Amino acid sequence: MGAGKYQEEMYNLAEIVHDFMVTAEHQFSSDFKGSLMIGNNVRQRQFDVSDVSTNPSGGLIVPEWYNFGNSNGPVNAVNTFSRRRLVGLYADLNMSYKSMLFFGATARNDWSSTLPKNNRSFFYPSVNASFVFTELLKDSKITDWLEYGKVRASWAQVGNDADPYQLATYYNRTNILAPFGSTLFPLNGIPGLSQSNTFGNADLKPEITTAFEVGTELSFFRNRLSVDFSYYQNKSKDQILSIPISASTGYTTKVVNAGSIQNKGVELALRGTPIQTSYGLSVELYGTYTRNRSEVISLMPGVDQVVLGGFGGMSIVAAVGKPYGTFYSRTFRKLLTERSSQAPPTAILC
Repeated sequence: MGAGKYQEEMYNLAEIVHDFMVTAEHQFSSDFKGSLMIGNNVRQRQFDVSDVSTNPSGGLIVPEWYNFGNSNGPVNAVNTFSRRRLVGLYADLNMSYKSMLFFGATARNDWSSTLPKNNRSFFYPSVNASFVFTELLKDSKITDWLEYGKVRASWAQVGNDADPYQLATYYNRTNILAPFGSTLFPLNGIPGLSQSNTFGNADLKPEITTAFEVGTELSFFRNRLSVDFSYYQNKSKDQILSIPISASTGYTTKVVNAGSIQNKGVELALRGTPIQTSYGLSVELYGTYTRNRSEVISLMPGVDQVVLGGFGGMSIVAAVGKPYGTFYSRTFRKLLTERSSQAPPTAILC
């Protein structure tokens, strides 16, 4: 039975969010109007963790007295701190004509504290348009069964920065592992720090995702049946990953911008009202169908697979030509042989 232990963990999260927006609207004519919004956004997050416990080897001097002064040996204390700040400027333009044609555009530029100075600023825009074609059919017999019809399309980019402290290689408290325990510094007043196993990247770039979507919205028979269909395609490049490297380099992982990943699929929503009476009784049915296919297009030159995480002996990987987040595991190959007609089959593990 191990030595008793008393431990306290404290988590402190502080967030500062600032938004400033100015909007202007203008009616150019009876049919044409527009609006423009410009703004500024600042987000800062600070995260502190304090983990203090009595000596992990010595435990408590007096049983069941849970106090750090009762530690049988030096108290073990670990503190972590992180801070990140993101400053952004953005604009949003919207225009419409006769409640039939709609156009929108956005633009944003961010400056992130988690990226190197040369790559700290990144810009990403978007455009979208839609056409309510049933506005042209108001006097047509088509509107007897087609109540509403719209087609839409959009193209957008989204930027994403890195987690804090990915640009350099840092030092950690030295922990020497042994078959019968571990030795954590400082030990007997002697400090000890060792270089982190993760090699930082001073040239890190932001991730950029480009998305394209087309779709339609249709409503039939006085809104008794409606359809909403979309086809989309997203492609992300310069993904920020920690990839494994040879331990002979002095590190086990390295932070990199690696390859590109693509997602494409369809979304379909159907809504119908088969029963609707004048007494207020109605029955509505609603169903959706979605399908998404992801594929890792490329990684780094000479790298076909990167481990993202895992559990229970199974790895979650990004492998070229496979869906992002594919599960990967190893097992033994089993061969069946017979020594003689009397002997039962023998399983051989290879």
